[in-house]
Order: sequence, then structure tokens, then C-alpha cells
Amino acid sequence: MPFTTEYQNSINPLSIVVDVASENLVPRSVWLNHVRRVPMPTETQTVEVPKDGELGRLVLPENVQYTYGSYSEFIQTSVLLNPIKSVVISRLTKEAEKFGRLALASKIGMEQGKALGVGMEEDIATLAASFSSSLVTASPATQLDLQACALNVQISTNGHAVQDSSIVAVLHPKTAFEIGVENVLDPTTGALQVFANPNSSSISGLEAQNRERLNGFVAEQYGVSIYRTNIVDDDTISYRNLVFDPSRALVGMWDDSVQALEQLEIEFFRNRLASCHFSDFEIYWDEAGCRLEAPVL
Repeated sequence: MPFTTEYQNSINPLSIVVDVASENLVPRSVWLNHVRRVPMPTETQTVEVPKDGELGRLVLPENVQYTYGSYSEFIQTSVLLNPIKSVVISRLTKEAEKFGRLALASKIGMEQGKALGVGMEEDIATLAASFSSSLVTASPATQLDLQACALNVQISTNGHAVQDSSIVAVLHPKTAFEIGVENVLDPTTGALQVFANPNSSSISGLEAQNRERLNGFVAEQYGVSIYRTNIVDDDTISYRNLVFDPSRALVGMWDDSVQALEQLEIEFFRNRLASCHFSDFEIYWDEAGCRLEAPVL
């Protein structure tokens, strides 16, 4: 009916939760930015992500018959992804809805989105423990440790040219601090100059500052882009930092937005606001990552 205020004309808590939760899924992500992403399935829950097969050449002189070997056998393997749902449910009383409806619904949406985003980061971080290659140090991590892990990744590129590989390191802040302050004390004042060595960073101060605000970027040292985050797996003794090729080490799929449900609990006159999100992550190429284990204490 014309000129009548209808339900769709008003802002309801459910639409606010969906919008705000979706906006807060990835802004604070570090790990998620370095995962090879594949599309979500539509008619099946399990997706097979194929890996590149390998073939080699044989130098063949004139009038010599080709000899078949392992270099001529094409074998393709794959990784399975099975997206599962994560859920965050909050209760909203009628009093809260009546006297603080818009502000509370927005805040709940923001916090639910952050919780789902952190959950994805935690899922990816735990994969570091499953990489076969690792470097364990009982003392504070050093730049040499970082470069040794990077070298391990570069010489294990699985048939890909080294120059085709980019290397990133996702580190716990303590490990990043240890690597950053090594051999960069100001010789005059003795003050710590974290990542101040001009030979260690090719990123301008302003650019580094902007990138850190966006995705945890700290510095670039000898070809390794360093990121830091508090979401790093540990076994209470060592942080399981990861140095890896982001195009090959990890693969995953995730929804761009959340789904939301609203349910009335009539006995208490309150609403349930629930956000639901699907994602899954796996190691893609095991040799494309090297775990750097540095002490927690």
C-alpha cells in the first residue's frame, strides 16, 4: 500500500549483523592474505584441488631412440578441501533491542565478524605444525635462521624456477623482534634500531607504515617479506612461525560474507542473533614452507 511504512522500509538487527559482520571478516587478517584461494563449491562439499604434474626433458642426439623414464611419466596429485561452518551466536534482550537497537546490533555484528575472521587465522596458523621442513632454535631467532628457512624453500621449489618464487615470513611479534634487533644497535647511543639497517629493508618508511596498518607487514630483509601477528601456533615451548612461498604453500576457500539467522526466545522475550561462515584450509605443497621454531620464553 502506498505511503505506508512497511517492514522492509526499516533497519532490522539481522540486516545490520550481516552487513557489519561481513565487513569485519578480513580487515585484520595476516595469514589469509597469503593463501592461494579457490572458489567455493556449489553442488558438492568436497573439492579436489589438483597440483601441477612434473615432466622432464631428455637430450636426444641424432638417430638415437627415446628412452622412457621417470621424467616422461606425468603424475598429478591433489589436495582435498571440505569447507565446514563456523558459528557465532549472541542473545539480545528486548530491553537492549528497544533502548539500544541500532548500536547494539552493529556492535554484535562487528564482534561476530571479528570472531569468525580470527577463527580462520587460527585454522591457517595451526597448519604450520604439519610442514615437514623445520628449523628449531633454542636461543632467540636470528636473521641467519630466517634466511636458512628461506633457502630451504627456494631449493625445494618442486620443479619451479627459483626466480618464480616469492618468500614471506609470518612471525610472532617476539620472534620478529629478535630477528629485527640482531646486529642493528646504534653504535653511538647503543639504542635498539629495529629494522633500521638500510641493507635489510628495501621498503620506504612511509610505505612500510602503511602496509603494516593494512596487513601486519613489518619489513623486507634480503628478499623475505616479514609479517607479524599474535596468531601463531605454539607448543608452549616454541612459536611455530612459518617461512613460505605464498603461491604454493597453502590453499583454501572461504565465504566473502556471513549468513545470519534471527530467532525469538519467547519465554525470555529476547532474540538470538547468529552468524554462520564456511571455510577450509590445507597445505598445498609441503616443500614450499619451512617452520621456524623459536622459543616462547
